[in-house]
Amino acid sequence: MNKEEIVFRLDKNVADILHFVETLNEEDLTISKNEKWTSIQHLEHLLRSTQPLTKALRIPVPGLRVLFGRINRPERSFQEVVKKYKDKLNAGGKASGRYIPDSKASIKKLTKKYKEQSEKLKEVILKWDENDMSSCLLPHPLLGKLTIREMLFFTIYHTEHHLQLMEANLAIT
Repeated sequence: MNKEEIVFRLDKNVADILHFVETLNEEDLTISKNEKWTSIQHLEHLLRSTQPLTKALRIPVPGLRVLFGRINRPERSFQEVVKKYKDKLNAGGKASGRYIPDSKASIKKLTKKYKEQSEKLKEVILKWDENDMSSCLLPHPLLGKLTIREMLFFTIYHTEHHLQLMEANLAIT
């Protein structure tokens, strides 16, 4: 997947998330069944995940290479990144630290910030060179060091994953 395809998928997933939460009433936004996150918490988690990625992608390539090195293995495909993430989740992996939502913000504020942050992420992705996206690394809390492209593959799936969790939470009766 090249950067234009990545941006297209991210745009679609962000639009899907926003459409979903914008159609919910106040009660549905705050429903938590089986001790799962509410839709507001999922949205806040996605925002908290997007912000540091956007910030990291603004670091010049030489700085990233000094901080995290270069890839020394074959780059993973989208499917391989998704499988690795699912394996980590199945082994008990979960969000921690700054990625855990505290849900103090209103849904209006969260949707506005998430839209803005997603636009910023898209803008910074489009500035990246395709080769550098496959050679520069970033750390992921569960998956270890990923190339920029792999991190964006993760972000695409991560957004889809949280939309599925929000939908499932509301479908539980």
